[in-house]
Order: sequence, then structure tokens, then C-alpha cells
Amino acid sequence: MDARTMTKKKIKKVKVPTVLVKYPCPKCGNYYLPEYHQKDGKAVMVCLTHGIFKTSVAVSLNFRKFCSKIGSKPHRSPVYYSSSEKKVQRYLERRNLIEGIEYFHNSRIKCKIKGRVRYFWLDFIIPKLDLVIEASPRIWHKLWNRAEADARKRTLLKAMGLNLIELDEKDLRRLNKRRKKSKYPRPENCKKLDKIFGCENQYES
Repeated sequence: MDARTMTKKKIKKVKVPTVLVKYPCPKCGNYYLPEYHQKDGKAVMVCLTHGIFKTSVAVSLNFRKFCSKIGSKPHRSPVYYSSSEKKVQRYLERRNLIEGIEYFHNSRIKCKIKGRVRYFWLDFIIPKLDLVIEASPRIWHKLWNRAEADARKRTLLKAMGLNLIELDEKDLRRLNKRRKKSKYPRPENCKKLDKIFGCENQYES
């Protein structure tokens, strides 16, 4: 018995028209049309890999609107900073680094992979330190199913001799916190940056 047949037997159908909007599987990120909708406002889908999953139509609609708003921002412009990137910018400016001279924001690099030209955009690159900093909240990379693209970028940067530090939500939250009493230790990625810039004594351990 396949997953589609199981869906029809396990969940009672209701007479609600199916809207032609696809929803992502929370495990793999692949999009599927609803099999049907339930009275409680949830759409029921069948992922070919992970089976049945449900999502709230209202929440998904609001999230798609939010993603559309975020996606309309000029993310590849050197002058546009997301809220996450502003935290990294603040950290670098505290180290007295000058943008456009000592570090570059939203910088594009070109390379060839298997004979094909590829472009990668870097959140921050500091040439004199051979350092790349990525402000990478996990939610965006997980939802957009970017694991393969992220792995290619890491391999490429390593081959170019660049040191990559990826800051997630926890790292970014603690990045600019000065030394004070706290039950939360400083994240490892923040410690790595502190060591590179020689400012370990300015932040809590």
C-alpha cells in the first residue's frame, strides 16, 4: 500500500475545494499540492519520500507573504544589510575595519565547477585575513533546501584557501554581547572570531 492510498484511508475527506497552491514538506523541502483540505483549516499533502504531512493554510499563506517580502529586498546589493548582517557589520566596525577597503559586503566570486561557470555571493570577505563570514540563520537554509549548494560553497572556499565561519541565530545573538554575568557561554564560532581579531578579553567566555 503506497502513501497516497494510506492517506485516503486514514483521514476522512471533507467537501472543501483544493486550492492549487503547493506546500513544502518540512523534512525535505519539496513542494506538493494538497490532496484535500480539512475542516480545521489544514491542508493534507503526501511527500513521495516522507509520506503524509499537514500544514495550516493560514500560517502557510502568511509565511509565503513574509518570504515574498523578504525576497523582494536587494540582497545582493553591497549597501543593503539584513538584520543578521548588521550584527556582523557592527562587530567588524568595532575592530576598526573599513568597509570597501578592509572588508567587503555582498561580494560575488566567480569559479568553474565541472566546466560550468558558477557564481557565489559572500556576506563578508576580509581579504587580508583570508576570512569569509556568513550570517546564516538556519531557518532560511533549511526551508529553501540549500544543503547541497551550501556544501559546494564550503568546498570551493576551502579550495581557494579561505577560512569560512558561519554564524547561526545563536552566534548572532551573542556576537556583540560584552563581558557580563551570564549563564550562557559564548558560542564557539564567536570565540573563533574573537581569537582571529585578538579581542577575547572584551567578551565573556
